[in-house]
Amino acid sequence: FLSSELMLRSKNSNTTTTTTTADSVTTTTTTNNDPLSTIQDLQKCDTGRQFIQDLLLRQRLFQNNPKAPSKYRYWVMDGFPIDMEEGLHIHPLITTTTSSCSDSKQQQESRFLTEVILATDGYPKLFPTLAETEDYWKQCVTNDPLLISHDDDDDLTNSITHANTGSIISTKGVAPHAESYDDRTYLRLQL
Repeated sequence: FLSSELMLRSKNSNTTTTTTTADSVTTTTTTNNDPLSTIQDLQKCDTGRQFIQDLLLRQRLFQNNPKAPSKYRYWVMDGFPIDMEEGLHIHPLITTTTSSCSDSKQQQESRFLTEVILATDGYPKLFPTLAETEDYWKQCVTNDPLLISHDDDDDLTNSITHANTGSIISTKGVAPHAESYDDRTYLRLQL
């Protein structure tokens, strides 16, 4: 989040693994007569995660690997070398835009970056405050602990989560006695 502009960096393999997990779990929940029992069972034994385990192990081959196909290659800051041109995004603190005025003159406008929010992927969506971000996260994990629902999939969402108002999909759901499906870090810097 850069002064109200959301910038996401994700890897293509996440689309494959999350949708495969959701599809795998959905086939289990829709073939059982007791969806709530199935949700609880799947929280204990996440068959969707098991189904994609080999893909998760193999996707690491693309991490910080300049020889990997560009479609799958991704960069993380983990102590190993990264391609500074491809793996690092630098955003200027000041951006200048040029617009035309009605009298054929051009006007330049500078916009200063005033805020940066950095967060881990444990948060499905970022908001200007931690409280709003946490509220949305809580709504998602409460309404769909398996994390297999799509915002535009109301029939499936309602049949499993009962009136879901925020949804996400992930490669794993919330395990029993866990607060979340992933770690969460939120850092908001005002410049």
